[in-house]
Amino acid sequence: MKMTGSDNVLAGKGVCVKKVVTFLARLLVVAMIACLLLGIKATAESKRDRREKQETYLQVKPQIVQKAGEVMKAHGFRNSGITLTRRERDDKEEWMLRVHHGSINGLAEEDQQAILKELGEIMASAKQDNEISVAFQ
Repeated sequence: MKMTGSDNVLAGKGVCVKKVVTFLARLLVVAMIACLLLGIKATAESKRDRREKQETYLQVKPQIVQKAGEVMKAHGFRNSGITLTRRERDDKEEWMLRVHHGSINGLAEEDQQAILKELGEIMASAKQDNEISVAFQ
């Protein structure tokens, strides 16, 4: 068997090429398994985080809708349709409160803004760490 230059270097140092290749292959397998396990863990944590956010939303939603209804009633808008929705986009969560009542558009801009401010305060007190929006429709 003819030895190449690199074989001579390794052979001269008492290193078996087969052992080096075996070691590197094992090291590669261990690294791949570690990456796989870390990926599984991250996915599980992400799912748990989403589930916790959804549970929080479902617990708080009735309270927000009730308080928003009380604000609207106090301003003379009984029977307002109030919708609270949640969406996640780019790892950010947004809660949107929409109030539906045909007569709201007839209000002066200042009065609309005053009601929006009150509704925004309700939303901010319930959801301090993410984006919120309030709108009349």
